[in-house]
Parts: sequence; C-alpha cells; structure tokens
Amino acid sequence: MKKKNILIIIALILTLVLGYLIVSVIIDNNKRNKELQEYQNKLNTIRTSYNDYINIKSADIYTLEGNKYIKKGTINNIDTTLEDIDITNYQEEYFKLKNIDYYIYYKDITKIDNVEINNRYKNYIVYNENVVIPSNTKIYLKEDSYYQIDSELSLPIIIKDDDKYYVEYDNKLVYVKKEDISNIVESNNTDEEVSKGFAVLNYHFTISVEAGEQKDCQQEICLTDVQFDSQMQYLHDNEYFSLTLEEIEMFIDGKIRLPKKSVGITIDDGWHVDRSIWILEKYNLHGILFLIGTMAPPSVYASNNLEIASHTWDLHKYRGNLISTPKEEMLADLKKSKESLNDTKYFCYPYYQYNNTVISALKETGFTMAFAGFNRKVKVGEYKYLVPRYVVVNTMTVDDIAKIVK
Repeated sequence: MKKKNILIIIALILTLVLGYLIVSVIIDNNKRNKELQEYQNKLNTIRTSYNDYINIKSADIYTLEGNKYIKKGTINNIDTTLEDIDITNYQEEYFKLKNIDYYIYYKDITKIDNVEINNRYKNYIVYNENVVIPSNTKIYLKEDSYYQIDSELSLPIIIKDDDKYYVEYDNKLVYVKKEDISNIVESNNTDEEVSKGFAVLNYHFTISVEAGEQKDCQQEICLTDVQFDSQMQYLHDNEYFSLTLEEIEMFIDGKIRLPKKSVGITIDDGWHVDRSIWILEKYNLHGILFLIGTMAPPSVYASNNLEIASHTWDLHKYRGNLISTPKEEMLADLKKSKESLNDTKYFCYPYYQYNNTVISALKETGFTMAFAGFNRKVKVGEYKYLVPRYVVVNTMTVDDIAKIVK
C-alpha cells in the first residue's frame, strides 16, 4: 500500500511538472508570438514612415559607428530628402539622409510631397576660399531653419553677403553669420573663368507677323517673334546663364562671381510680352519685364521664366514725362508701382531719362537699382542707379547679339 501511494505521488508530481512545462511552453510561445507581432508592427510603422521627402521639425541626427547610432547634431525645421532604400526589407529605426552623412530617427520625420530647392546658385562660381565653421555653429536655411553639427566644417564660399557667408550644405544654399566665423582659408576650389562684365539686353515688343501684329508697332524696337526666338536660341545653345535682378545687383556689389557666359534679358513696357514669354519658356531662359503699371495687372504676365519690376505706374506717357513731374507726384507714382509689384526694389527709366530728382525719389521710395541705356556691359562697382543696357533693335542679327554678349 505504501509503495502504491509513493507511485501515485510520483505520478502526480510528474503530471504537475509536465503540466508546468506545457504551460511554460504555451506562455513562452505566446510571449514570443506577441514580441514577434510587436516587432512586426514596429517594422511596419518604420516602413510606412519612410518617404523620399521629409520635414524635420526639431530632432537629433546621428552617425553610424559600428552597430551604434551616435548623436552628432540637430536639425530644426528643415525639408530634406532621404536616401533611397529597399523599404520592403528595411529593419533599422534610422533612415539615412540623402545629401549629408547622417541618420534620422524614424519617429522624428514628417512626410511631405516635395522639397522646394532653388538651384540657381549652382551656376555661380565659388570663391577660392573656404569658410571654417566651428563645431555646433548654426548653419541657416532661414532664421528659424538651421543645422547644428557637432564637428568642424570647411565649405567653399558661394556668396559674400554683408553679414553672412553663403555655402552649400545638404544640397541647399545656406548661410552662416559672419559674427560666428573667425577663420577663412584659401582653397583651390575652381579654376573656371569668371565674368568681368556682362551685357544686359533691352528688348521691347515681340510681334507676330503671321498674326498681323506688325501694324501695332512700326518702330525699330519691334522685333518679330522669329527674330527674338533666334536670339534666345543662340543664348540657350551657347549655354548663357540668364540673370535675375538680384543676381545682377549682387554681382555689382561684388558679392558673387558669375560665369563668363552670363547675360541679362530685359523687356520694357508690357506690349506683346506674351510672345516673348513663351519663347523664354521654350528655351528655359530667365527674363525681366519692366512694367508700366497702368498697362495690365502683373498676373497677365505670370510665368516662372519672368520676373516683373517697375517702369513707373503712369509716368511713361511721353518723352520727358517722368523728369518733368513734380517730386511729390513722382513719389506717389513710384510708391504705387512698387506696391503693385510685391514691393520690388528695381526700376527702369522711361525713355532712358533721369535726373538727380528722379534718383533721389527712387532712393526715398526704397528702390536699390535702376536701369538705363548706354550700350555697354555691367561691371563690378557700377553705380546702381544707372545700370547700363544694350538696346536691341530689329536690324540686329544673331551675330550682332553674339558680339554684344561675348
């Protein structure tokens, strides 16, 4: 009997142990399944977080050292791009930034549709000088958008502004404040030839003979669309960089270096500009319209290839109109024109006429640069209220234009 009881106890113990083991296995399996599901859910979250274009509101960035991600700086309010990856098999918590050698945590990004970048600066000729940016110095895209890197950087200077140095970082034109910089070093960044002076071409009307528009303009400043097209094609085919007003001003101020093949393309008044616009768009050239305010609203001339500046509001009625107008009336006209054009800083003299009163009124109204005639090239250090241009007339050939811009 005693032996039988012992066997029963042993059997119970074995049953309990076996039951415990079975329950443990079930618990462990459930735990592993749960952990696996959580891991899979996390991977799915990471993978759905990925996007080509992202915004980083305020976050740390990291370098990958061995198997560890080490904090190396911060980014504040920046739109940027992630490196291309095979997202279906991706298992990391960090994504590589495309243009700089840093990583960002997946929870610190927000998807956006695109990153708007103005790459015009890539046409400028960098200086053979580098700005040495100390560790943890803010590198600004805007005042509230910046990078702060935990290492020293040495980058070529692209623009020398009054209180900033502009450089390229993360495939963007960014700046550092001069007050934060103590070291500029010489560097052999480029041997590309720079412009010592460039032509600004002055057009007026582009008419279509086929549409019968020649009756609207019998003056020598009326070109046919065929003439204008052939001249723009020459500039395009010979890889001329067509300048904005700001770029012309920066060149005059000695803040940027431009390629030897640079040119300004200006159009005065506002008549028949639609013909010019589609040709500028055809060759992807940048044009500048000096608009008489009463001609039409700026929206009529809307194009990514055309910027608009002032040709007065209504002081282009006849030769001598501007310079004979009392200063107070002149100021009112200039102010109205300026405000109608998104507070433009740039002006063009009607009939190329100016005097000290006009220049004084321009300064008082906040204009910083004004264009005239003179038929010569723009040089560094030009008096910015008498910027020269070449007047283009309908007897000029493509060869004539080629000689002017050369």
